[in-house]
Amino acid sequence: MDYYIDAELLSSKFNSALKVKIISGNNKTLVTNIPYQNNEKVTFTSEEEVSVSYYHGEFVYSFSLLFNEEIASDDHQYYEFLIEEVHIENNYRKTKREIVEYQGLIMIPKDIIYTTVLDISDTGLKFETSKPIGKSKIELHYANDKNETIKIKGKIVWSKKINEKKYQYGLKRKN
Repeated sequence: MDYYIDAELLSSKFNSALKVKIISGNNKTLVTNIPYQNNEKVTFTSEEEVSVSYYHGEFVYSFSLLFNEEIASDDHQYYEFLIEEVHIENNYRKTKREIVEYQGLIMIPKDIIYTTVLDISDTGLKFETSKPIGKSKIELHYANDKNETIKIKGKIVWSKKINEKKYQYGLKRKN
C-alpha cells in the first residue's frame, strides 16, 4: 500500500466518525482499510449505508456508499463499497485537518453541553453535540490523546442538524 487518503467514515450504527484510509477507487467503487472501534473490527451488513469524506485543498469530497464486500489482497483485508452519490463542497478551512475523537464540553450559563471533537486544524475544529447550541461565541474544553486539557475560544461559523439528537458545528479559533 504505497498511496492512500486519510478519511472519515460515518454510519448510523455508531456515534462518531471512524478514521479510515481510502486505498483505491473508481467511478463505481471505493476501497478502504477495515476500521476498528475499541480494538474491535467494525463490520457491515450487505448494502448497509455509510458515508466517507475527506478534505483536499479547497474542497470536501463526500461519498454516500453501500457496503459491498470484504476483499483480500497482499495479506491485507479491505472493505469495498459501491458509490451511490458524490458531493463536492467548498472547504472553508484551508489548513490541514487531523481526524480525532476527543470528548469535551462547553459550559454556558445554566447548562453544560457535552461534545465530541471530530477534527482539528490550526484555525479551527469540527465538533458534535446531542443538543443545539444557542450561542455563537463559545469556550470548548477537551482532553487530547496525551490526556492534556485543551481550552479553545472561538466563534461558531457553521452548524448542521444531523438528526434530532446530533448536531455538528464548525468553530473558528479566536486569534
